[in-house]
Amino acid sequence: MRSFDYYRADTVDEAISLLQKFNGEAVLLAGGTDVIVEAKEEGVEFERVVDISRTDELRGISLEGDKIHIGAATKFYEIVDSEIVRENAGVLARAANKVGSVQTRNMGTIGGNVGNAAPSADSLPSLLILDAQVVVADPEGEKCVPVNEIFEGPGETVLNSLQMIKEIIIPCVPENTGMKYIKHMRRKAMDVATVGCAVRVGINPQSKKMTDVYIALGSVAPTPILVEGITDKAQGKKLDQDLAQEIGEFAMNQVSPITDVRSTKEYRNEMVKTLVKNALMEAYDNVI
Repeated sequence: MRSFDYYRADTVDEAISLLQKFNGEAVLLAGGTDVIVEAKEEGVEFERVVDISRTDELRGISLEGDKIHIGAATKFYEIVDSEIVRENAGVLARAANKVGSVQTRNMGTIGGNVGNAAPSADSLPSLLILDAQVVVADPEGEKCVPVNEIFEGPGETVLNSLQMIKEIIIPCVPENTGMKYIKHMRRKAMDVATVGCAVRVGINPQSKKMTDVYIALGSVAPTPILVEGITDKAQGKKLDQDLAQEIGEFAMNQVSPITDVRSTKEYRNEMVKTLVKNALMEAYDNVI
């Protein structure tokens, strides 16, 4: 690995100032589970690293009103262990527990997962169904960007080289909502998702009919995707095996997977149909 200049930022303003100083030609380091691997194993070279791993305002989880605030440098094990997340957005805690190995969860951060924009990233389908907002800081200040507007392609986001993710804001999930994340992979642990599927179902407690449905998928397109048109198809209906199968087929028709070392595109298509059906049934049954 080639040597580089190292800088440590103790505040977000300091990190932004360093990015400005170097005209954006610096890499942010939070958990290092992507940056260091890219440098050591993939030969990616960079001249400067700005370490934000110990920037206090980027760490921590809090509940403010009806919204969860998660600092960008918050590690996955902290999300898994967070009572706030488990009680108000439990699907994210379960997805975070699927990330890599124990060592990866102890180092990897949610901001890094979003910023790295891997189509297979475990947290991203859950963030999509939770309608998360990404707080982006830059020299002009801060702005909120819906998470479904962040991704442009594999490893590509709308962020420019002078911007950084400060925090993730998630609305608390209403009562009578079921959620499920299923990660299908070749091994039972420590593997990248062949297909990832997150589902959220709102249910009328009296009629048992669905009020809204959100489905997000990973590893089946250039970016994680939120399946469109699902609520229109499911709203006002009780879920059964036939409807779950129909929705699974509907979702399958919206994806564009590729064939790679982990799977063929045909297999991924079939897994989308199966995972959506299974996740829907489990999420629905958890509420009724």
